[in-house]
Parts: sequence; C-alpha cells; structure tokens
Amino acid sequence: KEEIVQTELLKLELYKNKISQAKLAKQIGISEKSLSLKIQGKQDFWLREVKDICSILHIKDVQKIFF
Repeated sequence: KEEIVQTELLKLELYKNKISQAKLAKQIGISEKSLSLKIQGKQDFWLREVKDICSILHIKDVQKIFF
C-alpha cells in the first residue's frame, strides 16, 4: 500500500507548533534528511514515526495528513 503525505498540511502543523523539520527529526529519532525524504514522499514513514509526529504536533486526525 502506498502512503500519501499531505506535505503542505504537515508543514502547516510544524509552523503552528513552532517546530522546525530539524527539531522534529531529532525528536522522532531520525536524520533531518530522512524526514525531508519522507515528507516529500520519497521514503515511507514507519508507524511509530507517524504516531510520534502526531503526538508532538497534537494531531488528532492522523488521516488528515497521513493516509
């Protein structure tokens, strides 16, 4: 199953929470380059990463950004 990331919505959530991609990457335990590739859809997110991102950014509707 291919995963689609709503890039602009994810970036908006980062902005609203005043968290940079670099900081988010560090908080979920991956490199900034890996996070960038995942946001661009060039690599898949692991379920743990999706859960961590939603927790950090206070995203209640996972399917709004990841589906």
